[in-house]
Amino acid sequence: MLADQTHYEVHVYDGHSWGIAQAVDNQEAAKHIGKTMFGMGKYKAVKVTKERYNKKDGTFNAMTVATYGNVQRVKRMAEKDDPLKRIQLCRAPVDLYNYEGRRSIRMQLGSTLDHWSITPTELLHDPSYYLKLDNAGTLLQNAIQRTAVKQIQGTEVSVQERMRELYEVVGKAYTDLKQLLDNKTVPNLKKTPLAKAADSLKDEHQRTTLLSAALSNALADEKDIWSKFSFVLSLLTSGLPSWVVGILDFLFAEMMQTPAILRGVMQAQDNVSELDRMIGLINLRHGKAAMNGFDVFNRFIIEAKLPHTQTALQQLLLQQMQNGGPLSQGDLSEQLDAIVAVKDACKDDLAQSDKFSKDIFAAITTRCEKALSSHSINVYMSQTTGPIERSRRLLKLAPKIFGKRALKQLADQIEPIIVPSDQQVLILKGVDNPLEAMATFRQLQVLVKQGNFEESADKEFNKALDGMCLSLMRSTNLIKKIMGSDLEQWQKAMKFLNLLAKATFVEGESASSVRNLARDLMRGSNLLDELMKSATTQQEQVLQLKSFMDLLQSAGMGGAKPETKVA
Repeated sequence: MLADQTHYEVHVYDGHSWGIAQAVDNQEAAKHIGKTMFGMGKYKAVKVTKERYNKKDGTFNAMTVATYGNVQRVKRMAEKDDPLKRIQLCRAPVDLYNYEGRRSIRMQLGSTLDHWSITPTELLHDPSYYLKLDNAGTLLQNAIQRTAVKQIQGTEVSVQERMRELYEVVGKAYTDLKQLLDNKTVPNLKKTPLAKAADSLKDEHQRTTLLSAALSNALADEKDIWSKFSFVLSLLTSGLPSWVVGILDFLFAEMMQTPAILRGVMQAQDNVSELDRMIGLINLRHGKAAMNGFDVFNRFIIEAKLPHTQTALQQLLLQQMQNGGPLSQGDLSEQLDAIVAVKDACKDDLAQSDKFSKDIFAAITTRCEKALSSHSINVYMSQTTGPIERSRRLLKLAPKIFGKRALKQLADQIEPIIVPSDQQVLILKGVDNPLEAMATFRQLQVLVKQGNFEESADKEFNKALDGMCLSLMRSTNLIKKIMGSDLEQWQKAMKFLNLLAKATFVEGESASSVRNLARDLMRGSNLLDELMKSATTQQEQVLQLKSFMDLLQSAGMGGAKPETKVA
């Protein structure tokens, strides 16, 4: 079980997004790194956070301990670009009713709406809820004040002035709604089918408001938010006018932001993992929900008839990736497997070039960066001994990681194990079987290739592995022993070819020198004639020739570079 532990992370802002640059165990060291990186002039802001692991719920709690640059200004810039943190700027009642306006209501009054088991649609279309909110202490005042504070940042408008404007917008919305409902009769959707009710309102100037009010009245009779969701789901049928589907779209979008609804939709029980919930949300967004009663909903999603619901699901997915709990309770490798599973489930989204594609890619890569904290790596490596096994274990993580920063974090963990000359001396001293060790270096090289590291790191790792392989070749006099043996020239060539085919040498100077030597030996001998001596029939000769060509191919001398399977 993981123990409570604290580490410090250095976060940098490049003008587009925050990312983890380094993670260390010492606070003063982290502050020094942060100050140095900001001083380079490459980043708009740098902050140092203290990350403490909570073993009870498997989460990290973060606290900022140092900042460099105008972090608050950067935060406001990020919120401006981030739809998850943006508050709709309402200038007129109509602004309350669009998607962003309703979402802002949800952001500011979420806990109250959940407690009352209502949606923004109901709050906006039932005057009694406005009165209930206005009479509920300072709930409305606090919500308006929080909204005003966010909206006046970077302007010369005072909080009080913006609050006055918001109160006027809300008050006018209530007055207009009350006046409309006092003069118009809304259908009873418990007695009248939705399509028929919509047809009766089709010529009304404010038909959307009236039908939304009728829906709100019908929902008031439902016992809880899940019953309301089920009722709205039952209303979604083919043949509805687009303006009616638009009303239902708003309701679905709002309900998807309600925790109780989302848990029900995801069928989230106590034993369901965070990963399963995430995959369920992705499937729902793609119209692949497997729950009973969702066939029509799935079809409407696939046919892009519920755009606001799609937007809400996108934002929920981003929230889950940015702020959700661990996707796996297993070790680092299993955590990365879970992130890869999410990435694979989002492959259609990641193939696009829109903002959501970029946002979800950034969120997933940030998950990788967070997973690769110094603490999680230390725990993952705690049972691994020896530099070879440590580097192998780390390299096997590389294919599960994507994003330049995350790969650099991993490369920074591997580099001190195999690159420094003193480490290489230590590795070579521990070698008992030189041939096995050289083959191991080659296996590590294959893992490096599979890792898609930056070119500089790739070259550095390959150079280190090739250098150690050459050192063993020299210290064991392997080449001299074979060349000085009583074997004939063609037999020596076959000896080298078989060693190459077994991936004994690291690709680089090590393997190239042996291939050149094998070519020279083959040119100076009658190798093919010797191989054919044992073949008594034409069929055997063909098989012998094919076997030799396969050997050349495996040895990297048949026109393609050899590849090694890593266990």
